[in-house]
Amino acid sequence: MQAAADGEGITLELWSGFTSTDGDIMSDIFNKFNEENEWGITIEMDIMSWDTIDEKLPAAIAAGEAPDFVTCPPARYKNYGEAGVFRDLSEFWELYPDIAENVPDNIKNLFTWNDTVIGVPIQVQSYYYYWDKDLFEAAGLDPETPPQSFEEIVEYAKLLTDPSKNQYGFVLPTNNMVPATMTLLAYGADFTNEDETQATFNDENMFEAFTALNDIWQTGSTPQDVDDNTYISGQCGQFINSSWVINGLRENGINFGVTTVPAAEGKEQDAYYSMCGFAIPTTTTDEAIIDAIYKVLAHWNSVEVSQRWYLEAGSPCYNLAAIEALPEEEKGLIEVLAAPNEYGHVELKKTGQSLVQSDVLFPAMEEIFLGGADVQETLDKYNAVLQEMIDSRGY
Repeated sequence: MQAAADGEGITLELWSGFTSTDGDIMSDIFNKFNEENEWGITIEMDIMSWDTIDEKLPAAIAAGEAPDFVTCPPARYKNYGEAGVFRDLSEFWELYPDIAENVPDNIKNLFTWNDTVIGVPIQVQSYYYYWDKDLFEAAGLDPETPPQSFEEIVEYAKLLTDPSKNQYGFVLPTNNMVPATMTLLAYGADFTNEDETQATFNDENMFEAFTALNDIWQTGSTPQDVDDNTYISGQCGQFINSSWVINGLRENGINFGVTTVPAAEGKEQDAYYSMCGFAIPTTTTDEAIIDAIYKVLAHWNSVEVSQRWYLEAGSPCYNLAAIEALPEEEKGLIEVLAAPNEYGHVELKKTGQSLVQSDVLFPAMEEIFLGGADVQETLDKYNAVLQEMIDSRGY
């Protein structure tokens, strides 16, 4: 429902997909804003799952009953971008140049669809390489020196594995996109070409990446049953995950190190992002409402909120001024976590990430790792599936 301005101020309706503890933190941030802002702006946040938002939002927009603004990850821009149901927010960066100059251009560009600025960032999270220093030392590896190439990660995975202790050298679930995709990128592979018109799931780089991953599986260097607790159990020598795991590692007393995922020999370092931003439906047309939303977005991207979101929710700062103002004891870690801001990207923005996971990546992993299928034949098979997805987009 479109909000209305009155003598008491402006009430804004926000649909948010942050349903976990991060949702509680977001609610607290906005409650404080409601109490303290000088413009009489009140944010009423309706929290629901991402799937529920995707189900309800198109119909609400079509009926003219959409919320004033929403949270939306770029990985979900495909349907909304094609339908043209979100406003262009490029003027936000023009209205708030102090914020714009402190957000890397690469980050701002990732919130676009065909040159339309759909989102203003809420958070940007990449994925990192973690190692257990105690397990490294026990295996005769230097605990202060992480692998310098992905080939070394594969070799270390074998050295760090001891099934008698329920200890594994790497974590590679067949139903999680993160470790596999970061490995593909480390070998210079990707699902498609840059403009997502041609599937590249069976090229030479992809073959090298899957061969390395298959080596980890066939040598028993990864547990087969993986959940969130696996990463903080102290029984995994190496893994790839986001920054959310850091607090759990600390709470469990794990002596860990973290750095960016190294590239394979001769390849360029790359990373993909899980990101989320604020978007405004085209049904929001009142200029006073839009101005109020921009004030909220500017507040969220302030130094104070950026730091709080990092320190409490674990999502790394992307605001350079917020990074600079962090306590000295946080500087070393944030430099690692913020490094991909300059080169990371959103996977499969045009093709659609979820379908590629469920219909291409996961079944290929299961057939190769669990079923012993031929690597190249399987990649050829699912490359055809992916190309059909791309061709069915109609553009």
